[in-house]
Order: sequence, then structure tokens, then C-alpha cells
Amino acid sequence: MRPKQYVESAQGAAASGLAGMGVQVVYDAKDAPYADLKNGVMHLRPTPDELSSTDLEDLRGDCDHETGHFKHTDIKALEDVKCPFLKLLINVVEDGRIEKLVTDEYY
Repeated sequence: MRPKQYVESAQGAAASGLAGMGVQVVYDAKDAPYADLKNGVMHLRPTPDELSSTDLEDLRGDCDHETGHFKHTDIKALEDVKCPFLKLLINVVEDGRIEKLVTDEYY
């Protein structure tokens, strides 16, 4: 097994285990990773074939952050917001909240 496969396997296990639900991990995020909470899909960036220590930190951070959304984000509350600007603002604040929760939880 190549390092890339180990990382992807670990990300999938972490996402499913830490989120406490059957989260599917796909490696198709073009710009930034994101959590599709409604469908239980975590979209991560493709794993590079050659991994630097920075790549490993980024991949770990991406997985931790998106897992945090599955654990802590209230999808029902977000669906109720209809104003696009307000939704964007809430997403920015929610990302900060998730970073704080994940940092406290998984130092």
C-alpha cells in the first residue's frame, strides 16, 4: 500500500468513526473541502501521490474540520436561512466555531 492509500484509508476511518455515522468520503473537492451534511458525504481534496509534511498537516486539518461539521453543525438551522448573504455570513461564523470545537477536542 502506498502512503497516499494509507492517508485516504485513515481519513475515511476517522470521518466515519468520529462523526458517529456512516459518512462517505470522496476525494473530489476542487478548491476547498466541504461537508455535504444532508447526504452524509465528506468531499476532500485529492491526495497527492507525493506527500510532504505540509500536505499531511493540510489533509489532517481538512478531515478534522469537515468531521467537526458532521458532529456539531445543525443542518436544520442552516436550511431555514433563506437570505444568501446571511447564509454566507453564518457559514463563515460556523467555520470559526467548528475550528474552535475541533481544536479543543482533538488538540
